[in-house]
Amino acid sequence: MTFEARKKKKINLKNIVEKLQKKGINVRICKRPNFKYMGNQNA
Repeated sequence: MTFEARKKKKINLKNIVEKLQKKGINVRICKRPNFKYMGNQNA
């Protein structure tokens, strides 16, 4: 994945997280080497 695509993906993720938080949903983002995971399950 190119740097630009990664950057864009990160921004999209941030927007999604902010939208969910506005609805009162707690979002935990687990960072893994090449994998971003969103959700309330145990990672």
